[in-house]
Amino acid sequence: MNGLGMYPKRIFPIIPFLLLLLTALTPAPASAAGIGVAPGRIEFAGNSPEATLYVINTGQTLATYQVYTEDEFAGWFQISPARFPLAPNENMAVRITLSPSVIAASEHAPEILVVAFENSAQGEIGAGVKVPVHMALSPLTSEPGTVPEPSAVAVALLEPVTAEGPAPTPEESPTRIPLWIGSAVIMVALLGTLVVIVRRRKNGGASSS
Repeated sequence: MNGLGMYPKRIFPIIPFLLLLLTALTPAPASAAGIGVAPGRIEFAGNSPEATLYVINTGQTLATYQVYTEDEFAGWFQISPARFPLAPNENMAVRITLSPSVIAASEHAPEILVVAFENSAQGEIGAGVKVPVHMALSPLTSEPGTVPEPSAVAVALLEPVTAEGPAPTPEESPTRIPLWIGSAVIMVALLGTLVVIVRRRKNGGASSS
């Protein structure tokens, strides 16, 4: 027997493995429900705790959509509406409100998930598709014991203002009197007035007698 006659016997045991690998690599049929979201990234600023996420049905059939977040961040956001139907090419504006008590840290990476379910006579079928929406959060409140950074307007107001014209000379600058000197002058004037009143009363009493 030549070497060529031995190849079929060696190949036969490999065929089941090749079929299994081919089946694993073959993509499953996609659901007819389609999801489109905009924008792909939501950013919350300290003075704007609300954002809008648009969900679009890019599929060919009526589908029900659910917008939610992971359990770890469930208390961070209020989502309205959280569940709604959409016909093909329809869209829904979903309002996402950040909780005022949230102080986001850099290590947190919350995501908003959008899932689509097909509608049929048997009810909802299909596991849906998750579309993550990344978020960049900035603190709404300052941590205890810290001073919040001034806003851009406050910074602009704190900048020095240069007036037009020549700078005033030292002679033109107003002279400020210390507070204790002014108080002493007022006290002396009051005492002088009191002395004058007392003398007048004495003189009036002497003349009448």
